[in-house]
Amino acid sequence: MKLEVYLFISPTCGLCPLVEQRLLGVIEKNKLPIKIKKVDITKIPETSKKYDVVVCPTLVFPDFMKIGGVCDQVLLEELILNYYVNSYSFHQGSVRSIPAH
Repeated sequence: MKLEVYLFISPTCGLCPLVEQRLLGVIEKNKLPIKIKKVDITKIPETSKKYDVVVCPTLVFPDFMKIGGVCDQVLLEELILNYYVNSYSFHQGSVRSIPAH
């Protein structure tokens, strides 16, 4: 089972690819079972409103924890690993995904 994380992006966001690359690096390095679902805020604005996303890029986790904007690889890794250990790993028997948009 994979943890589903939304990555809110915009086609005009110059930093979105950087954050996606860093996120993929964290997932690969730590061999985390995380699935990224990219959401283009220009195509699905109602999903952005539903999760109160006001900046791109933003990561939204199943319990609605958010990481907005750009942070360095080390901080991103620390936040994701802390989330994974403290929230997700204790609920592996249940489905941990964000409700469909």
